[in-house]
Amino acid sequence: MIKNYRVLIVEDEPIVLDVYKAKLNELFKKRKERLFISEANSCAAAYDIITKSLGNIDFAILDLRIPPSPRHDLLSGIDVGNLLRIRFPKIKLIVITANGSWSQLYQVFEKLKPNSCLVKSSIDANEIDIAFGAVLNDESYHCALCQGFLQDDPIKKLGLDQTDLTLLKELTMGATYRDLEQSLLLSKRAVEYRKKGIKDKLNVSEASTRILLLKAKSLGII
Repeated sequence: MIKNYRVLIVEDEPIVLDVYKAKLNELFKKRKERLFISEANSCAAAYDIITKSLGNIDFAILDLRIPPSPRHDLLSGIDVGNLLRIRFPKIKLIVITANGSWSQLYQVFEKLKPNSCLVKSSIDANEIDIAFGAVLNDESYHCALCQGFLQDDPIKKLGLDQTDLTLLKELTMGATYRDLEQSLLLSKRAVEYRKKGIKDKLNVSEASTRILLLKAKSLGII
């Protein structure tokens, strides 16, 4: 009996999308199985497909930096992945991201636990084929950069947590203390305490926020 697969590709770059589709079509042709592809180039488009789907979605390929949809409380591919996990508990997720920072990988594995994670800058085209094939065979596959992250667990080694990572991310975008109070739901004093704690963990003695961010960037955290 020929098996049918439904795949959702969440990607806002048309050229990249075409590459994924071509590779999937070639793979399924070899496997002699039917493939049905849905495409979304934004969080809003992904939301419509996920919530209106009458059948199961077997696996999804996720880019993380896609246009957000605050109306649906979806701000990135990670939020879309969480929604997919809720709606389709058995779904297999393949994350392909351009951002290989520790902070990004920490969020990917902590929140999504993907079957496969690839960092675009560290792979070649063949690894995409390997990842797709592995996931279809109920296996996992992560690129070397992701494997190294999982083995070393650098974020936990440094003693950083999700709030610390969010604070650093907000600082890179020029957030003021008032912005940080609102986004972190902390008082100004608590934000200052958190910031000092991060400096201590990263061995930053200078008071400058710029020096803190440079150190975090040099370590690959942001």
